[in-house]
Amino acid sequence: MADSRLRSLRGPFALALVLHIVLLILFALKFEASQRSAQVPQPDIIEAVVLDDPRIAAEAERLKAETAPPAEIGPEPVPEPPGPASTPNPEESRRAQQIAAEKAAEESRRQMEAKKLADQARKDEQRRKVEAAAKERAAEEAREKAEAEVRRKAAEARQKAEEEAKARAAAEAVARKKAAEEAKEKAEAEARRKAAEEAKAKAAAEAEAKRKAAEAAREKAEAEAREKAEEEAKARAAAEAAARKKAAEEAKEKAEAEAKRKAAEEAKAKAAAEAEAKRKAAEAAREKAEAEAREKAEEEAKARVAAEAAARKKAAEEAKEKAEAEARRKAAEEAKAKAAAEAEAKRKAAEAAREKAEAEARQKAEEEAKARAAAEAVARKKAAEEAKEKAEAEARRKAAEEAKAKAAAEAEAKRKAAEAAREKAEAEAREKAEEEAKARVAAEAAARKKAAEEAKEKAEAEARRKAAEEAKAKAAAEAEAKRKAAEAAREKAEAEARQKAEEEAKARAAAEAVARKKAAEEAKEKAEAEARRKAAEEAKAKAAAEAEAKRKAAEAAREKAEAEARQKAEEEAKARAAAEAVARKKAAEEAKEKAEAEARRKAAEEAKAKAAAEAEAKRKAAEAAREKAEAEAREKAEEEAKARAAAEARRKAAEEAKARAMAEAKREMEEEAKVIAAAEARKKAAEDARRKAELEEQINNERREQTEREANKWANRYIKPRVEGLWLKPPAARGGLSCIIQVRTLGDGTVVEARVVKSSGDATFDRSAESAVKKASPLPMPSDPRVAAELRSFTFKFDPSG
Repeated sequence: MADSRLRSLRGPFALALVLHIVLLILFALKFEASQRSAQVPQPDIIEAVVLDDPRIAAEAERLKAETAPPAEIGPEPVPEPPGPASTPNPEESRRAQQIAAEKAAEESRRQMEAKKLADQARKDEQRRKVEAAAKERAAEEAREKAEAEVRRKAAEARQKAEEEAKARAAAEAVARKKAAEEAKEKAEAEARRKAAEEAKAKAAAEAEAKRKAAEAAREKAEAEAREKAEEEAKARAAAEAAARKKAAEEAKEKAEAEAKRKAAEEAKAKAAAEAEAKRKAAEAAREKAEAEAREKAEEEAKARVAAEAAARKKAAEEAKEKAEAEARRKAAEEAKAKAAAEAEAKRKAAEAAREKAEAEARQKAEEEAKARAAAEAVARKKAAEEAKEKAEAEARRKAAEEAKAKAAAEAEAKRKAAEAAREKAEAEAREKAEEEAKARVAAEAAARKKAAEEAKEKAEAEARRKAAEEAKAKAAAEAEAKRKAAEAAREKAEAEARQKAEEEAKARAAAEAVARKKAAEEAKEKAEAEARRKAAEEAKAKAAAEAEAKRKAAEAAREKAEAEARQKAEEEAKARAAAEAVARKKAAEEAKEKAEAEARRKAAEEAKAKAAAEAEAKRKAAEAAREKAEAEAREKAEEEAKARAAAEARRKAAEEAKARAMAEAKREMEEEAKVIAAAEARKKAAEDARRKAELEEQINNERREQTEREANKWANRYIKPRVEGLWLKPPAARGGLSCIIQVRTLGDGTVVEARVVKSSGDATFDRSAESAVKKASPLPMPSDPRVAAELRSFTFKFDPSG
């Protein structure tokens, strides 16, 4: 600041120095001329530089005082003029000379004083003219400098105002763009949410249908397996009876060839032993395969349990993160609202100070610089031309309104007109974009309208929200109760199915025992040969019974292992259910996600049950195939007694076919397991994506609802009282009238349109309400750009009596 002050004083100092140098030169020249023309000695010149008027006057007085005494500065002796030839008196001569000398000195002094006074007057006049010219030039320079400074400050102010206007316009454009993007995202999120809800409902219905179909298929498969097992048992009994009858007939026919029969019996025994050995080997292989399948199924079950536990853990973490994010969001929104209120207060104070400073600057600019008015007029003309190109109608309206304003506010009015014209052009562009997105935001407009009507009392909305949360919690509890009931019903059905299967197995065993007993009784009545055959058959039956007992023992062990596995799975399921219950109790708001997780768990259990049923069906089919193969092997073994070579070849072929069948079955099981694992992975990925989309959708919905609530709150708290305060009641209007008005605004709150969308029934009242909205323009706008964007088009209930 000191440097600027020194720079401002540098010009006057240089001007004063030049002026005094010029005065010194003029004084020296005049003095030299007077010195040459004077006949008397001149006083010494005091070589001094006079810098101001007092010093010049003092120096003149000093010079006058020095030249005043004739004794000090006297003229040189003047020769006496020639007189008459007579001899004068010496005393008279001396007196005459003295008088003449005095007169000459007096004359010389008078001439010198007159000359000095003339020179001094001339010098004073010249000095005054030079000083006046210098002062005039200095004043002109100062005025030009002041005007230049004023123009510079005005240009800086205009540039700053233009930059601020550009910054505001850019901020508003960014806010509008952001608002449009948020509106688009909200609409898309709403559409996604609805689609997700529909897909979820559809998926739930499909899952329920699949579960029921799987349950029906499982029951059907179990019934078919039981029927098939009964038919196979009957077929085995019939085959055994036929075999026994055929063997008896052959024994009777071959009584004469006892040796051959014995050989045949030995061969048959050997074949039976081989067949038994093969059967045992096949049984061992089957048990090994079943053990491997069980281990694999247990591993898969453990993996699924681990995956479900990880999913539940992840869901719990996501729920926790969501709760924390919600808390942070609410805190941020509260802080943002508080900051917005403070910023709004600061903005209003700054706006008031800025307006006051602008008014003072305008007044000062109008008083100090008329030349700047021409430049401003040119700038205003250019701005008006640009505004005319953008929106001529708005410019004419603004110009008409500005013509009615005071002359002092003309510059500000024109600036506002140009800014309004620019904003109108931007508003037209935004309006065009809004018209393009009208179809997309129609649903949101309806929702906002409904929310605006319902948001009159915040307490009611809060009560409804709490009631909705309680209903949601109640629905979640009912869903949990239904799930537990369904789980209990499923476990009960499984227990009944197991009990029924055990009873059927006992019935089959009893039927087989009765058949064996009946066969034993019939065998007693046969001949001795039949007795030997019977003995052989009894041995065979004993071996078969032992094998059957072993098979039943293995089956019982397997069923016991399966029961233990099921019990363990049930305990794990109960533990999981308990953990889920605790998690649901801690996160009641996430009941929906827990219900979905439960639905997924049910689907997984149904898929597991379906896979188990299919595996059981395949096992029974393999068992039936094995038993059928064994029966065929036994029949072939009897036939091989006649032709061992052919029997051996058939045996090898049967073994190869059986190996191929087992390999094929194993391959199919592996492929099916891979398909199931891939389906589970795809299902999990789809479920994760769906959960993520639902979470994002929920966050967007909450943000949109929060923005709508804040916009409605702002409209009811600030805009509605302002409009109702400017309303003029028509003389013929009835009491208790109200209407709903839709308002469209610009970024600064300027009302673009106000129209009644729900009439009160009184056209005069409706017009007065629309007029009150237009009078209230510009409307107070919040500092939050999202809420301001929401208030670009809103509706509110105009009810001055309420």
